Amino acid sequence: MSPLAASSNSASLTSKSVSRFGFCFGLDNGSPLDVNNWRNRVWNPALRRAGLRHITPHQARHSFASWLIMAGVDVLEVAKRLGHKDPSVTLKVYAHWFEARKSSGTGTALEAFIAQENGCVLVVSGVPGKEAVA
Repeated sequence: MSPLAASSNSASLTSKSVSRFGFCFGLDNGSPLDVNNWRNRVWNPALRRAGLRHITPHQARHSFASWLIMAGVDVLEVAKRLGHKDPSVTLKVYAHWFEARKSSGTGTALEAFIAQENGCVLVVSGVPGKEAVA
């Protein structure tokens, strides 16, 4: 079973899901994925099918974090979702977004923008005053 398949069968990573080289996601032989191959065969086609402009996975991660912050998610939850063990890392990288959130109506404006641009609704669970939208 590939490391990817093994990790998808379990909520937490186990020694079976990490290749002999220490990678969580790799080829069946345990070697690492070729990032350029993955981007060309998986990431870029997925963006095209979704009708999204080209962004890198790193940019997608920053957008996700920024949307969480602007939607009112607290720093501890944002850090947890990003995999930061220490919330000070999250604050260091995203401090400007926490400051911008203080402006009145920013979260509402963000939700309206996302709905207008993508035809979808930003869903934030675990945030007081925010209901999950299906």
